[in-house]
Amino acid sequence: MSKLLHKFIGKCPFAVMTRMLAVPFICKHLDDVFETSRVHQYQGESAFSAVALAVADVTLNFCDNLNQAYIQHKEQLRVEVTSFYDKVKGIRPGLSEAVVRHSAEQAIQLQDELEFQPWSILSGYECFDIDGNHLPRTDKRLKQLRDSPGAPLPGKVVARFNLQRQLFDRAYLLVDAHDQELAT
Repeated sequence: MSKLLHKFIGKCPFAVMTRMLAVPFICKHLDDVFETSRVHQYQGESAFSAVALAVADVTLNFCDNLNQAYIQHKEQLRVEVTSFYDKVKGIRPGLSEAVVRHSAEQAIQLQDELEFQPWSILSGYECFDIDGNHLPRTDKRLKQLRDSPGAPLPGKVVARFNLQRQLFDRAYLLVDAHDQELAT
């Protein structure tokens, strides 16, 4: 066990124990979602859950970039760095949408088991909040293409928040922003 892990165990034993118990549970669910939702993707050497946990470390700012996440998770990923980047690049929007949907279903089951009472906002109606994010045209684009009007725009995400349950239960990922603009 690493010195860093020992340091965390000493300072936050409950958090470390929770993570150690939760990760295998989360991994099984992520791999199940992958199997039921994949279209042209295949498992290969690296499990979807290992890739997802590495990407989550970047998203949650535990790692500054994918390369650092790869180094942290190299043992679980069991592939070379180029294969890892290819795996990340190959994750389809439908799979990400399925992960959000499945996570919400699991959270709702847990709420029900804990006898959580959903908020009643408008009696007889389900109420949702819709939120979207569109990156400004210069964000996340190659530096050389930032001023080119014909360059691909970054995608958009629209998320649905269940106000009664207080959780996001759907996400809609729009990859090609040009196609989306033409459709509106």
